[in-house]
Amino acid sequence: MAKFSLPAYDRSTLPNCIAALLMVVVLVLMFVPYWDMGTPEKPVTASICSYIWFPKDNVKVTTAIKNEIKAIDLAERQEAAVQAGGSASDVKALSKSKLNKIAAINAVAVEPLLMMLLGVLGSILCFLKADKRIPSLLAIAFGVVGIIGFGFSKVLALGSLCGLFLGLSIAVTVCGVGAIVVLTLDK
Repeated sequence: MAKFSLPAYDRSTLPNCIAALLMVVVLVLMFVPYWDMGTPEKPVTASICSYIWFPKDNVKVTTAIKNEIKAIDLAERQEAAVQAGGSASDVKALSKSKLNKIAAINAVAVEPLLMMLLGVLGSILCFLKADKRIPSLLAIAFGVVGIIGFGFSKVLALGSLCGLFLGLSIAVTVCGVGAIVVLTLDK
């Protein structure tokens, strides 16, 4: 029977261990309130996980997200019209079908769900196989998915923790690349 043993933790395994810790932090943060909309009297909040897993329970959040996207898009298009020499009053609001497509749960769920899968696998493997390069690839994939999701999704960009998630995703990517470099140089 094969013996199970943990790797020797030293300077070369540090980037993988840091990446694993950062992935765990991101996974925990997916369960804290992310969208904080509404008024102080009637706050509307939801975590990423509750929004994805229970969309029918978060109708107020979905409505608030759609209203915010509609307002931002209208302001951007009005500004573009004025810069082009036109009138801001000629710009029409985003159509309901396009708005529903942008804020659809399927458009929001892909990156966080993929991050959860990569994060769980990556953090476990980065701790258990810290002296190998393969877990670093999971950390890099996790970070890239986070950068794409939190950097380019209009819905995820509305969250109060978007900058934190984006920064953590970049840090995980850097740690993953650093782990590959350090482990390659040590061999």
